[in-house]
Amino acid sequence: MGGASVHALPAAWFQQEAYLHLTDMPPLPTEAQTGLSDSEARLRALFESAMDGIVTIDATQRIVLFNKAAERMFRCEAAQALGHPITRFMPQRFRGQHAAHVEAFGTTGITTRRMGSIGAISGLRADGEEFPIEASISQVEIAGQKLFTVILRDVTERVQNELRLREQQETLAAVIDAASDAVISCDEDGRIVLFNPAAERIFGRTAASMLNQPLDSLMPERYRSGHGADLHGFVESKVTRRAMGAGRVKGVRADGEVLELEASISRAVVNGKLTLTAILRDVTQRARAEEALLRYQSELSDLAQQLMHQEKETTQRLAQALHDQLGQTLTAIRLTFDASAANAQDVQASGKARQQLGGLIDQAIKQVRQVLVDLRPPLLDDDGLAAALDNELRSRDLTLPGIDLLLEVEPEVSRTRWPADAEYAAFMVAREATSNAVQHAKATLVRVVLAGDESQFRIEVIDDGQGWPLDTQIARPGHLGVVGMRERALATGARFSIAPNPGGGTIVRLDWGAHR
Repeated sequence: MGGASVHALPAAWFQQEAYLHLTDMPPLPTEAQTGLSDSEARLRALFESAMDGIVTIDATQRIVLFNKAAERMFRCEAAQALGHPITRFMPQRFRGQHAAHVEAFGTTGITTRRMGSIGAISGLRADGEEFPIEASISQVEIAGQKLFTVILRDVTERVQNELRLREQQETLAAVIDAASDAVISCDEDGRIVLFNPAAERIFGRTAASMLNQPLDSLMPERYRSGHGADLHGFVESKVTRRAMGAGRVKGVRADGEVLELEASISRAVVNGKLTLTAILRDVTQRARAEEALLRYQSELSDLAQQLMHQEKETTQRLAQALHDQLGQTLTAIRLTFDASAANAQDVQASGKARQQLGGLIDQAIKQVRQVLVDLRPPLLDDDGLAAALDNELRSRDLTLPGIDLLLEVEPEVSRTRWPADAEYAAFMVAREATSNAVQHAKATLVRVVLAGDESQFRIEVIDDGQGWPLDTQIARPGHLGVVGMRERALATGARFSIAPNPGGGTIVRLDWGAHR
């Protein structure tokens, strides 16, 4: 038996009492006997009232004293313990070595020592229950007889509490290690004392490199100056938990990337020292998605306004075309017809009128076709995307001197047809991109490239202009700009992108087909 130190009553008292019971002593004078009886009574009272178990054994390691605390501890009355080997109250696995240990102790000349070498040892109750104890042993020799006294303390409750505490600590450590959120603890001076694996992953730093480092080293430089005051304010506030900042703070990775973090901080006293613990969740991607959503909603709002504006412009343009152009042409036709009817007898005048009438009819047809082309090119439905693009660039080329508009179409796709909605979206994107390149980017060369097969196609508008600010929405009155082009692509399941042209200018690209 052995373990951590316990309070030990003076061992000689118990050996002396054992000696009084085990040896025959010559009669003492009456006064001496009275004093000895009083001493023995006080000693026995102390012995029996001790809260620790006290057991005395002789040189053969048989029990000669067994106090009340020992009876309660081992659930065995003294009468049933006296005369039995002390090993009766040890687990079987310890009994073989115990006798040798006690004998070795008896030869050392040391009067008292702890039993065991690594803390609590085990005892065995009379009913077979094993339990942890702490013990110390002392020795004394009286009238040539060596006696050993063991003082025992049942530490079952303490060991169970320590075990529960250790289990709780291990559970907490496992939870902290497995947490997906960063858990970082620091002292009241802001020095890091705990840095869990999630914190290592989020901040790109090892725990070993961060221990004892200031907490504000995980913040962007511009936020550090006010951090100390905020931390001190929290310490002084006596609040146990609160959100940091407005619920979100900025962090910085080891590579310099700025992080958006949801954060809360709590306080606790551990081993008499104030510990502050921050729990941080990386919401950088979510924040970016929220910003993108807000931007997208703003763009859609702008697009809706632009669509309404375009609808108004288109209506006005159609009304003007019908009234000013087609209406005038039809009026001229009517006047010419009336004149030809009035001069029906004059062959020469009648022939000239009919010639003028034919020209006006051709002009009316042309004007109607132009209106239709502006709305939706008939060639797109009749002959396909390549033919419609060719016609669009040829007609623009006539009105844009000094600007080269080229169409590059792979021979195998020149007559290929795709779904009508995909062809229409591609045509409108190419038309819009060409207009932007000429009017905004001041391009002098615009190439429209069409490639693909029956299941997919790619259309690119490549210019040599000034380039577009990729974070802006370029649009001119009556047109939808970048947002409109992107939404047209999304509506048909196509991919839309804008990128700088390595040779200068911009590349607008739409991919439709097999990737969907």
